[in-house]
Amino acid sequence: MISLKRFSGLLLILGSLLALAISTDSSLLDLEVSVDNSFTASLNSLPQIVINEIYYWPDEAHSQPEGNEEEFEWLELYNLENFEVSLKDWQISKPLALPPQTLTIHANVKIPPKGFLLISRNASIWPRFWGLNPSQINLLTLGANIKSELDNFGESLLLKDNNGNQIDRIDYKGGQKGYSFSRQPNGSHNFTHLFPPTPAR
Repeated sequence: MISLKRFSGLLLILGSLLALAISTDSSLLDLEVSVDNSFTASLNSLPQIVINEIYYWPDEAHSQPEGNEEEFEWLELYNLENFEVSLKDWQISKPLALPPQTLTIHANVKIPPKGFLLISRNASIWPRFWGLNPSQINLLTLGANIKSELDNFGESLLLKDNNGNQIDRIDYKGGQKGYSFSRQPNGSHNFTHLFPPTPAR
């Protein structure tokens, strides 16, 4: 028969072992959560800006026959974040062009949360061909800094932040004249050739 003294000692030993086991499991659990959170934070630290729509092959209703195509083409960026993002010193590049081309955004232009930025060579196309007032849309005009047109039959576009991190990449194949290549819905991973195009919408 176990004496009360020996029974108390046994309970003390079992209690110590149980406390050690709980402490060890808790430490391991904390380590796993810490590593996972650190990894997730690293992935999510880059702003979620996407190339949302590309108008790469203007039709007659949205261009002038005597003009160069690049005068009437445009890109639309979309901000998936819940906060404003500055694009100062970001880059848009055509890595597969010969030679590869890179366009740097020097202006401190910002995209509002869940908002758009339209990028074109000049502002005159918006009221004339799209019924949009340049003062009422988030617009970046780059003039002669846009040195070549978007390829009608497809190419790749890269968006990089001011530290050279790749934020988005889009690879498109040519569609029909007058269509845009667009994410549907905005910011999604689903793309379609869209007619009519929907700048800033």
